Amino acid sequence: GFREVSSSVVEVVSCPEFLSQGSAIHDILNPDRVLIGAQGTERGRRAMGIVSWLYEQFVPRERIITAGLFSTELAKLAANALLAQRVSSINSVSAICEALGADCQQVARIGSHFLVPGVGFGGSSFTKDLLSLVYLCYSLNMPEVASYREEILTINDFQRRRFSKSVLRSLFDTLADKRIAVFGFAYKKNTSDPRDSPAIYICGDMLTEHAMLSVYDPHVPGATIRASLTDVAPASVNM
Repeated sequence: GFREVSSSVVEVVSCPEFLSQGSAIHDILNPDRVLIGAQGTERGRRAMGIVSWLYEQFVPRERIITAGLFSTELAKLAANALLAQRVSSINSVSAICEALGADCQQVARIGSHFLVPGVGFGGSSFTKDLLSLVYLCYSLNMPEVASYREEILTINDFQRRRFSKSVLRSLFDTLADKRIAVFGFAYKKNTSDPRDSPAIYICGDMLTEHAMLSVYDPHVPGATIRASLTDVAPASVNM
């Protein structure tokens, strides 16, 4: 049976993951850093030391970072928010480049990591963590900071819609009864995860224009593709 404990104390240790879709096992065994956080009490430091010791069995000590509990949780949100910010930043530059006739690839030479323009980011992490920061900022009465984070999502949605409109313009402003091939559906190459993929929204836009789609992704089952598109264009799925 269960034994009642009258004065038990449980310490909470935060250890957010920084795994990438498609390389999770490698990332666990070869992390760039391990972030561990706990309360600044004696019990908290002891608990943090135990978790740190576990990681030290296969991670170099210099890669293990310890911090406060709230700092650790916020660091995870901030890391993804900064990456999403870079994606939206270069995508906003690509819109300016196209309007001016400039070469965005040449402009992007200012850096390489996440500075390749595309149709926006997808997946569950970036949007979820950005919205968490937005909620936190509004809760702390910081609407200006919340608005700044919301604009990253606004630019991401703008980039997807801008691509859809460019396809429409290139096909003489009508997609009705035109067969369009879409290569790739997951939000990241070599994965089977279509969650919040830009392809879903772009295909949805084209289906709304009555296009006929042929979608292929070697890693995403056809049933998953159909289900995802039914969610965005339930009355006009035609593949």
